[in-house]
This record gives sequence, C-alpha cells and structure tokens, in this order.
Amino acid sequence: RDSLDGYVKLYDPKGNLVKIKKYNNGNEVVNATELTNVSYYKNQDSLGLITYEGVYSEGAAIGTHYSYSKFLYCDSIQEYVSTGFIKKQKCVYIARVDSAFEYTKGIKTAYGKVDSLRNKTGAWTELHLNGLCRAKGIYQNGNRIGNWMFFYANGTTEQNGTYDKKGRPQGLWQWFYESGKIFRTEYFKNGMRDGEVVDYNEDGSVLSKTVFLDNVRQGNFYFKNTVYFETGKFTNDLEDSIWVSFYTKTQTKRFEGRYINGEPEGTHRYFYDNGKPAILAIYKNGLKDGTWLFYNKEGELYLTIQYKNDEEISWQGKKINTEGMLRERNLNNNYNSKL
Repeated sequence: RDSLDGYVKLYDPKGNLVKIKKYNNGNEVVNATELTNVSYYKNQDSLGLITYEGVYSEGAAIGTHYSYSKFLYCDSIQEYVSTGFIKKQKCVYIARVDSAFEYTKGIKTAYGKVDSLRNKTGAWTELHLNGLCRAKGIYQNGNRIGNWMFFYANGTTEQNGTYDKKGRPQGLWQWFYESGKIFRTEYFKNGMRDGEVVDYNEDGSVLSKTVFLDNVRQGNFYFKNTVYFETGKFTNDLEDSIWVSFYTKTQTKRFEGRYINGEPEGTHRYFYDNGKPAILAIYKNGLKDGTWLFYNKEGELYLTIQYKNDEEISWQGKKINTEGMLRERNLNNNYNSKL
C-alpha cells in the first residue's frame, strides 16, 4: 500500500489553509525544520476569487501549488412573486482549481492539470532538478494511463511503457542505458511481471534471462557476466533444479549442485578456473551434512570437515566439542578464547 510522502495541506470547510504537515514513508515528521519558517501565499482577482495558492519556505516554493480558473456557474432557482413562484436562472462566477505545480526547495519538479478533487488528470510532465524532462504522460483520476516515457538527467530515454486504466504497468516495458542502448525488456499483466525478462549488456549481449508468471520467477534462468555464467530453474520463485555455472573466460565448470524448493540438496561441487576441484560439499534438507573436502588450486586435499545438521562435528578427523573447539589438538594460549 502507498504511504504518504511529502507535504500535506489541511483546509477548513471554507477552503482556507489551516495547517501544513510533512510525512516521510507514512510517518509524520514532527517539527520539520523547513516548516518552521513557512508562509502561505494566495492571490485573488478583483472579484475576490482565488487565482493561485502555494506554500513557501524561506522564500522558496515547496510542495504542490495550485492555479485556478474563473468560470460562470448557472443554476435554476425558484423565486416568489405576487403571482406565485417562478423559475429563474442565477449565474455567478466561481473559481475552480485546474492545474498544479510541484516544487522542491524552489525548483519546479512537475506540472499538469488537476480535476476539482485535485486528482492529477490529462497531460503531466515531471522534471529533473536541472530542469530537463524526467517523465511525461497522461493521468486519469490520479492514475497514470497510456504510454509514459522516462528520461535520464542528460535527456536520453531511460524507460518507456504503458499503464492501464487502473494505473498498472501493462504489456511491454523497455529500459535503456544512458548511451541509448537497450538495457532490459519485460512484460507486465495487470501490474505484475508476466513473461520473459531479458537484461542486456551495453554491447548488446544477453546478461540474464528470467521467466515470470504473476510476478513470480518460474522456469529457466540464465545469467552471464565477465566472470561466470550460470543456468538453472525456478519454481515459485525458488531454485528448484540442478544449477550449473561456468567460468566465462575458460569455459570450464565453476559449480554444479541441486536445489529443491530453494534449499541445497545432495552433492555440490565447486571448481577452480583451471578445472581442478575446489570444494566438495554435501547438503541434506538444506543443511550441511557429511564430509566436506577442500582442495588447493593444484588439486591437493588440504582440509576435511565433518558436518551434521549444519554443525561441525570434526575437523581434519579430530572431533569438536560442543563449544566448537578441538579436543585432540595442541592449542596455543589464544585458541581457547571464543571469537
């Protein structure tokens, strides 16, 4: 659920500003420093109708400012005369809010139309602090709808995609590097990732591939960087298959092991980039179990550790007491102190 963030203005029944509060992630900021020297500005025309209002802190515009337009409002009324009641039309000018401007420490960060309830509507533009466009698109009833485009502070496209009438991402969305090269393609259905998400390196090669169903990772996964690449499978957002990775430079195996419902199971093997074994690990129900073997880069065994239920029970064949210290080892004076 969305949380209040920013400035909240409270009005009396006549529309007069009575208080300003600041919120951060849903929590009210008590005695916010920028509100200690805050002034409220309201401009009126010759008829006394409001044309503009906003809040300033030490002379700098902050929060949301509103602009009003004047229009003629007419209504039918009944008026009593000597012959009885007659219907008449009475018209008066009233002020109606029609647009808004958002400010951060005197810098305009967004502007666009609003409805009578001050919900964003129609075309809106969001700005970076340097004044360049950050985002632009259409609002309806306070929700983003239709195609929206987002930009980096240097003006190049960062992201584009479509929102449905409820303000949820829908269909294809694309992300870009500042250079303009494609960074990511992903698909949404009713606001949730649904389909293949592909990330690219700036040279156009594939960095990763993940399949989502209702915002949950399902099916095959692929990842590759300059150090290693790996493949595996997700079920309900959990690793659930044999996962294998290789060193990118040598193409030799780096790791192989099985996961069940996100937990490691059975024998897991790790390798150096020269193909020699590094670690032989054993898991049972997600816990370290059995004898683990550790090798140096020449393939020579240099350490064995025995595990049971994720706890060490022996080290180099020597039993370990319940406090994790070797019983049959010549210990120096510092070894007995717990770390």
